[in-house]
Amino acid sequence: LYEDEIDGLGYPAFYVFYGCNKLKNITVDENNKTYTVSDNALYSKDHKTLYKWLNNDIKTPNINPATTKVETMAFKEANIETLDLKNVTDVMYCAFANCKYLKNINFSRVNKTGKYGFANCSNLTEITLPNSLTSIGNGGFAGCNNLKEVALPNSLKDIGEQGFANCKNLETVNIPQNIHDLCENVVENGSKNQFVFAGCDKLKKVLVDPNNEAYTVDN
Repeated sequence: LYEDEIDGLGYPAFYVFYGCNKLKNITVDENNKTYTVSDNALYSKDHKTLYKWLNNDIKTPNINPATTKVETMAFKEANIETLDLKNVTDVMYCAFANCKYLKNINFSRVNKTGKYGFANCSNLTEITLPNSLTSIGNGGFAGCNNLKEVALPNSLKDIGEQGFANCKNLETVNIPQNIHDLCENVVENGSKNQFVFAGCDKLKKVLVDPNNEAYTVDN
C-alpha cells in the first residue's frame, strides 16, 4: 500500500488510499497473506499495523490489542470522539489529523507521534502524554484550537517544528528537562515561523524543568 518515505517530507510517495477518507468497505481475500479486515479496520495479517479505519459511525474505535503502529492517514477526518491507543507505540504521518470530534485520548504506551499526527483535532481541550513518549513530529498537534493545557513528559527528547503551532487557546505548558530546541530560530524560506508554539497567542504560563540546560522562565 505504500512506497518508501520521501526524505524531508516524511510521508509515503505513494499511498493507495490517499484522499479516500470516506472509504468504509474493504474485502480482503481469505488467502491474502499480508492484510486482513477485522473490527472495522484494515490491518496487517498479524494485526500489528492498522492501515485504515473503515467505520465513521463508530465514535470509539476498538483497536486490536496486538496493534503497535497506526499508519499514515489511517483515521484522517474520522468522526471518532474517544480514543484508546492501548499498545500502540508509533503514530504515523497524519494518522489522526482533522479528527474534529475527538475529545479524549488515552495515549497509553505511545513512543512517537509522526508529522501532523493529531493536527487540527479542534475538539481536544487537554492532553496528558505518557512517560514512554520520546518524539513529537513537525506539526504533531498544530491547529488544535481548543487545547488549553499540555503536560509534556520527562521522557520527551524532541518536538518538531510547529509541534503545537496555532493552538489558539493554549494557556499552560511545561518544558521537560531534555527539550533543548523549540525551533525558535528556525526560518523556512526566509519568512515562515517554525517555533514550536508559533501562533499560541494566549500562552501565559510556561513551566521549565529546573534541570533543563537550554531554557528558563524569568518573570
